[in-house]
Order: sequence, then structure tokens, then C-alpha cells
Amino acid sequence: MTDLSRVVDDPAVWAPIHRIAGTLDKSLPELFAPDYDERLEAARQRLRPED
Repeated sequence: MTDLSRVVDDPAVWAPIHRIAGTLDKSLPELFAPDYDERLEAARQRLRPED
């Protein structure tokens, strides 16, 4: 189980969540790229408001 299971404890919710996660895994191969952490940080920087 994940930390989310503490928030969502209804088993009926998990089937769609797993289906969505599986779809994302297949459609977003960047998640497994060796430089994913760098890409993620760059995206976070773009989304943070400028001071």
C-alpha cells in the first residue's frame, strides 16, 4: 500500500486509480528516463511563481 491508502480507504476507488496509473506509465515513458529527476526539477521551476 502507499501513503495514499491512508487517505483513500475505499477499495472501490483503487481499481480506477490503478487503471489510470497504468495508462500514465504507458503514455509517459519519460517517467522512466535516467534524467527524470532533472526534468522534474525543471518543470517545478517553471511552475513556481516568480518573486
